[in-house]
Order: sequence, then C-alpha cells, then structure tokens
Amino acid sequence: MKKQKYFILLFFFFFIYNILNAQRVDNLEPVGSYYFWKTKDLLNEGMANHQTVQILVFPVYNGTESLLAIELDTCNLRNTDFKWDNAKYHLVYYKIKYVTKENRKTQEIDSLIKYKKEINTSCVKLIEKLFDSAIKQTKYSENFGLDGMRYVFTSGYGRYAGMYWGAGLPSKDTKLGKLVNIANELFKTIKSDTNYIEFDKDFIIKIGNLTEEFNLTNANIGS
Repeated sequence: MKKQKYFILLFFFFFIYNILNAQRVDNLEPVGSYYFWKTKDLLNEGMANHQTVQILVFPVYNGTESLLAIELDTCNLRNTDFKWDNAKYHLVYYKIKYVTKENRKTQEIDSLIKYKKEINTSCVKLIEKLFDSAIKQTKYSENFGLDGMRYVFTSGYGRYAGMYWGAGLPSKDTKLGKLVNIANELFKTIKSDTNYIEFDKDFIIKIGNLTEEFNLTNANIGS
C-alpha cells in the first residue's frame, strides 16, 4: 500500500512538473519518436508526396491523429511554360483512423476524412518561412516523458521536423505558444465556409512577427 501511494505521489509530481515545464519551454524538440515516423509512413500511403509543410497532432493517450498540410498541385509541373510564380497550392486536412491487423503486429489506415481548399501562394510562403525558422531552433527540453499532446511541425517537403509535447500547452506568451496558436488557427481556417484561403491582415502580421522572433533568437544563437 505504501509503495502504491509512493508511485501515485511520484507520478503526480512528474505530471505537475511537466505542465509547468511545458508552459515555459520555448523551442521545438527533435523528432526521435519511432511512432511518429511509423505514422508518417502510413500517412504517406494515402497522401500526396508534395507536401511542403505539415502539422501532425497526436492527442493525449489514444485518439485520432489530425494532419494539416500544404500540398503543391503537381498537375502543371511538366508543362514547358510552367513558372513557379504560378504554382498552385492546397491546404489539406486529414483525420486519421487506423485498424490493427495480424494480432496487433501491423497497422493500416482505415479512413482519411479530408478537407481540401486552394490557398494563396503568398500565404504558403509565410507559413514556410515560419516553420523553417521555428525548426532551426530545435533542441531537447527537460520533459520527463509523460504522455501528452504532441504537435509535430515539418518543412522542406518532410526533410526537417520539430516537435512540441507535454502534459499541458505552452504559455501563450512564449514563441512556442504562439506557434501552437497559429497551428490551431490554421485548423479552424480549413473548416471555414470559404473555398479559397487568404489570410487577413492581422493573421499575416501575427505570422510575420513570430517569424522575426524566431529569426532573432537564431541570430543570437549563431553569434
């Protein structure tokens, strides 16, 4: 009985520590999770290969993963008169459900619930710059490894990645808190009534200011 109380108290201590630590952490962590890369491989089987950036959200414990991606429309890439300035992009939302096969030894995707809307090219460039700047600041934090919400950000068509995870969300005043907030705003945008996505002035300023914050920190690290 004493051992049980001890483990309960220890778990409670680590849980509170992770919440407080998550609120003050201000950088993404490296993505070393086998589960993430396994999930990403499964997702790629049912998705376009030309996803310039991604936000993959893992809920607390078992739940349904969500993925938001900006996909390059490849229909006109082979045209001889194609120009990158005229490239089209789509903001795409996936809600993933899995089924386990062969006595839980393998998994495959059961269904992808999907929204797809064209997004303004200048908006794409803003998000790319923000994610690039945030991922450059990736480093390990002091989390103890308790399960919690995960936000994984990728850029460079999946070549680079950084992750936030913790028992609680980061403080709204930190760069990471602002990044998660922008991610959540993008999830709301894809579900809106509009068929063409173009950011309003306030959202553009918010993205630009956060990008500058990350760039300033990166410059200080390099100096």
